[in-house]
Amino acid sequence: MPTTDEPCPICQGLGVVTYVDEEVCCQVSIPCWACSEPDDQANAQS
Repeated sequence: MPTTDEPCPICQGLGVVTYVDEEVCCQVSIPCWACSEPDDQANAQS
């Protein structure tokens, strides 16, 4: 992923995204899938 000074367009640089889980009707925060990928995946792709 290219390094830029602009924040991630998905999470605005927060590193997490919040969505509403319709099953439990509450907001859930999860790691941003666009800018925070696990080290295992990054190493496997190298």
